[in-house]
Amino acid sequence: MANIRKPNHLHVLEGTYRADRHGPIDEGLGDTKNPLPDMPHPPDTLCEEGKMEWWRVVSILQPYGVIKATDFGAMLCYCALFGQLVRDPKNINVALCSQLRGCMNDLGLTPVSRAKIQLPGGDSGKTTGNKFNDL
Repeated sequence: MANIRKPNHLHVLEGTYRADRHGPIDEGLGDTKNPLPDMPHPPDTLCEEGKMEWWRVVSILQPYGVIKATDFGAMLCYCALFGQLVRDPKNINVALCSQLRGCMNDLGLTPVSRAKIQLPGGDSGKTTGNKFNDL
């Protein structure tokens, strides 16, 4: 299976974007200094707990450039399930927990899925002081 390609807007944020290598910048990103559009507001149909989780996740992920307005559906699904879990944890079944975990993985909210995300400006997972890093 091929590696997942890093989106062009992350190359722009990291300062590694090259038009000859990466092609044109994705449409809808606006200027390259702030290429991420604002995340839409949560829908009114979400419960209060879901709305609070929406803004919590957006505030954590958006500064790193790993969430965009196109993630609206995944965010909606995650926040609705999260709100349901908080409001009535006794009525959560295995299928809903599985859906919640899938949404969390899609958004990078679990340790394993977060390890796969290369954050702009961060190191590439190398530990300092390891003599084998440069091999």
